[in-house]
Amino acid sequence: MLTSLFIFSLKASVVLGVLYLAYHLLFKKNTRFVVKRMLLISIILATCALPLVQFNTESEVLPSTPSIQRVDALTTGSQKTIDIPPLKKETPTTYENGFYQRRTFNTRLEKGKLTVIDIATLIYASGLGITLLLLMLSLAKIISLGVFGSARHDLDRNIITHRWIKYPFSFGRWIFIPKGTTYDEHTWELIHTHEQAHLKQLHTVDVVISSVLRCLFWYNPVIYLLQKEIKNNHESLADEASLKEVNLDSYTQALIAVSLDAGSFNLGHGFALKSGLAERIKNMQRHKTAILKSTMALLVFAIVGFGVFTQTSLYSQQLKSTRPTRKEVMNGALNIPFLSFKLAPRHERVLEKLHTLFPDKDLRWQYMKEGRPEVYNDL
Repeated sequence: MLTSLFIFSLKASVVLGVLYLAYHLLFKKNTRFVVKRMLLISIILATCALPLVQFNTESEVLPSTPSIQRVDALTTGSQKTIDIPPLKKETPTTYENGFYQRRTFNTRLEKGKLTVIDIATLIYASGLGITLLLLMLSLAKIISLGVFGSARHDLDRNIITHRWIKYPFSFGRWIFIPKGTTYDEHTWELIHTHEQAHLKQLHTVDVVISSVLRCLFWYNPVIYLLQKEIKNNHESLADEASLKEVNLDSYTQALIAVSLDAGSFNLGHGFALKSGLAERIKNMQRHKTAILKSTMALLVFAIVGFGVFTQTSLYSQQLKSTRPTRKEVMNGALNIPFLSFKLAPRHERVLEKLHTLFPDKDLRWQYMKEGRPEVYNDL
C-alpha cells in the first residue's frame, strides 16, 4: 500500500512540476485572479487524477519443478516432454513497478533484507506521517480557538478573540482577532471586509486541500510553491473585493499599520503579513490583464495540460501493451539480460541437442509446476 502510494506520488510529482512551470511562466504577472484560482485548482485535480494509471505490483516466482516441452504444430499436434531434475531456487524473476527484476533467493537472509524501494518507502512514510501529524495539530489548534475563544458579538457573530492570537486572520467560518486589541472604526471595517471576502469565497477549502496534497508530496519543493501561490492569490482576491468599498491609499495604509513579520497559523489567511505585503500592493496597483492576452495564455496552458494528459495515457497504454505476459517471459521472449529469465546452462545444453535433433521444428521451453507439461493453444 505505502509502496504504491510512493510510486503514485513520484508520477504525480512530474505532472505537478510540468503544470506549475507552465502556470508560472504564463500567469505570474496576470491580474485575472479568478482565472488564476481556477487554474490552481485544476493543477491540484490534474496532479491527483492523471497519474492514476497502474501502480499495483504483481510478482511471479519460478516454480520449483521444471520440464522442457516440444510442441510440433505442423504435424498431428502430439507433444513430447523431457523431464529434467528440479533446479535450486536461485534466480526467481519478479515483475514489479513496470520492470523485471532479477534477484538472488536466499531463504535465510530474505526476511531481513531491504531493497532500495523499501528504504525509499520507509523514508517517504516517515515524512508522510510527520506532515500529517503537523497538519492535524494545526487544524486542532485553530478549531480549539473557535470553540474555546471568546466571541465578540459586538463586532459580528463570527468574531473570535483569544490571547494566543497575535494578528487578524480567518479560517472556515470564523474571523480571529487578538484579545484586548482595539481598532479604529475605519481600520476594523477594512479588516472585516477583507476577511469576509475570504469566507464568502471559500478560500479555506483550497488551503486545506493543498495542505493535504503537501503531505503526500512533502519531498517535492513545487508543492510548497503551489500552496504559497494559492494563498497569495487568495489575498489578491480579497484585496480586490475590499477595494470596491475603499480607495487604494487608505487601504494600503491600513495594511501597513497592522502588518506583522510572520504568522503562526499557516492554515489561516492573515490580514497583513509582511512576507507578501509588497507583492499584494503591486498587484493592486497593476491594471487588469487584457482579455486577449489571458485567453492566449489559457490556450497555451490547455495545450500543455492536454499534452501531459496524452503522454500519461500513452504511457499507460504502452505499459499495458508491452508488459510481457507470463507465457512470453517463460518462453524466453525477452532477450535483454537484465529484463529476462534464461535457461540454466545445463538446460540450454539440452535445448541445443533438441535443436540438433529437430532442426526444422519450432522448439519452445517453459518451467512447469510439478513436472506436468502445459500446451499453448496458439502453438
